[in-house]
Amino acid sequence: MGALLGILGFGVGASLGIGAVGAVSGGLRPLLRGAVKAGIAVTETVQSVAASACETIAETAAEARQEMHPAEQEARRPKAPRTRRRPEQTQRIEIATE
Repeated sequence: MGALLGILGFGVGASLGIGAVGAVSGGLRPLLRGAVKAGIAVTETVQSVAASACETIAETAAEARQEMHPAEQEARRPKAPRTRRRPEQTQRIEIATE
């Protein structure tokens, strides 16, 4: 009999708990939404700062490599293909006047 009362008590308590959460959650939803918005804003700011820092570090590392091994960096730099220049051909146009 005690087990049956325990099960009934659990069921009634769960029902009341679900009802209470539903009633309170209506008021907490705007607060939760604001917290999520703040979290997203913080995440975007941190990502932007991290990307900027990463770019700065990469540029500094490239400059340091250039200073340490200038000849090696010149060899790696792609060179523009050479084009053959054709000798300019001039055409003479004569206009007949009468």
